[in-house]
Amino acid sequence: MARSVRRIVLVLLAAAIAAFAAWMLWPRSLAGAFAFDQPFTLTVTELETQEDGSWTVKEPVSSVLEPGTPAAEAVRETLEGYSYHLCLASLTGDRLVPIGEQSVFLDSVSDGKKDHLGLIAGSNRLGCGDRVVQGYFRDSTVLCQKLSAILRANPGLQTENLVL
Repeated sequence: MARSVRRIVLVLLAAAIAAFAAWMLWPRSLAGAFAFDQPFTLTVTELETQEDGSWTVKEPVSSVLEPGTPAAEAVRETLEGYSYHLCLASLTGDRLVPIGEQSVFLDSVSDGKKDHLGLIAGSNRLGCGDRVVQGYFRDSTVLCQKLSAILRANPGLQTENLVL
């Protein structure tokens, strides 16, 4: 009797571990992680290290994209080709540190709820809402370049150079 109870407990524990791993590693679409039914801001930041060790933002570019516009649809279609999964940092509340040669951020606010997606070139970790997740790609450099190209092709850009 004790053996059968132990076996049942072990089988249930193994099933729970397998279900948890499947939930963590299940691919989720990047396009599905962001609400494209409202205006959103697409910001591309490129950093350059100066000789004194400081960082200079080379070409911060930001634009508000309206839903249904060609640029907003191009961003959505680009993100549809990429997916992510949860990682241990998703559960521990770690934050994404936005330092890299190029960073891309999508932000919107609807009914007081902030929607956020942050990508850093050279990393497969990204900020998705209020958690860090891991992309099913080697690093986000190509994705950052694609989103940057969409933004730069969009008329009405706001650009400036900042020293951090």
